[in-house]
Amino acid sequence: MRQYAPDGDVLRKFMLDKTSRVKVIQGPVGSGTSSACCLHIYQQAMEQPKQADGRQRFRVYVLRETYAKLEETTIKTWLDWFPEKEFGKFYWSKPFRHEIRVGPLELDVIFVAMEDIADAAAFFKSLEPSLIWFNEGQ
Repeated sequence: MRQYAPDGDVLRKFMLDKTSRVKVIQGPVGSGTSSACCLHIYQQAMEQPKQADGRQRFRVYVLRETYAKLEETTIKTWLDWFPEKEFGKFYWSKPFRHEIRVGPLELDVIFVAMEDIADAAAFFKSLEPSLIWFNEGQ
């Protein structure tokens, strides 16, 4: 895996914050915020305590306004950091899903477009995520 080094104090503080239940980061195009979020997901998954069977299970939902935006930007960045050949199968049917199985880690990253969520209240009520990333949430 490539090495990640936060570029600046804002990204460094974002990555080091392990106590906030809600974290928000904003920056201009090319500032590294999406990469920081991708690595934050993996960092949190790796820190997940092992269950009785020795597995670390972690489920993430990545939300963006359209599937086109997810494919053009978010998933491209995600797969730059976590390529299929090293981290596991990426399913290209909607909602997109990356199934990562590395050592004891079972990480499922599900990419969902908000356009696909007709009833947001019902969608969010039924989720059982470890983490949610609202990409480009403004």
